[in-house]
Amino acid sequence: MAETHQVDLEPQRFDQFEDEIELMDYLKVIWKWKYLILIGTLVCVIGAAVVSLNMTKVYGITTILQPGMLKTTDDGKIIPIDSALNVKALIDTKAFNGQVATGIKSSGEQKAPDTADFKVTIPKGSNALDILYETPYVDVGLQIVKNLNNALLARYGKLIAQFKQQYDMDILSKKAELSRLEEKVNGKRNAIYTTEAGYKAAIEQNANSISSIDAKIESGKNQIKNLEQKMVDLESEIGLISKNTNLLSGDRNRYLSSTKSRDNILASLIYSNTIQQNISYLNTLRNEMNDT
Repeated sequence: MAETHQVDLEPQRFDQFEDEIELMDYLKVIWKWKYLILIGTLVCVIGAAVVSLNMTKVYGITTILQPGMLKTTDDGKIIPIDSALNVKALIDTKAFNGQVATGIKSSGEQKAPDTADFKVTIPKGSNALDILYETPYVDVGLQIVKNLNNALLARYGKLIAQFKQQYDMDILSKKAELSRLEEKVNGKRNAIYTTEAGYKAAIEQNANSISSIDAKIESGKNQIKNLEQKMVDLESEIGLISKNTNLLSGDRNRYLSSTKSRDNILASLIYSNTIQQNISYLNTLRNEMNDT
């Protein structure tokens, strides 16, 4: 029992190469069926050519649109009339189909469609729209794309007209304000000119007054100098008269003390008169000095 169990537990060995197929076997099979393979390939190519030649040609008509600038902010940022995403949404929802299908002229086999399917893409990093319309009729497709452009222009033309009207009103208001400011500036300028003229006249008048005052001051200085010299002379003369008067008073006293009475009387009379004259002249000089 133990030996049998041991034999059952041993893994079964098999040859790992017994399921492999050599490449030569494939080549042999292909070569065997070469005519069938060639005929099948030719049939497929001819069928594809026939189908492609019989298919209706489809042309793609492309137009590129970019919303224009509506206004700019104070910091210089440009605001477009609308975003490319909003315009794409309007086209995708077929909001313009009624206008696009209106007035389409067709001839022969060409037939105007009741609705138009546009493929709209927005190139990365731009605010433009790449609009593609596919149709087997080129003339009809061109008219449809043109009608789409006209419909967009009509829709946003109203908004542009409103902003234009507002801009025109703002421009008129700014012009009126500018005119008022120019009047104020001209008034201020005239006032400045008048003030400058008055200042110039006052400066010239003051210059003349200053020249006259300078002349008067110079004359006054000369007068003061002359008066000072005169005071010096008067003081010198007063000193001399005072000295002379003192000398005369001394002589008179000396004669009065003399024993000769007649000489004393005569000398007293002479000296008294001279002294009185000197005192009177001295008082006159002093008064003149005080006046000076």
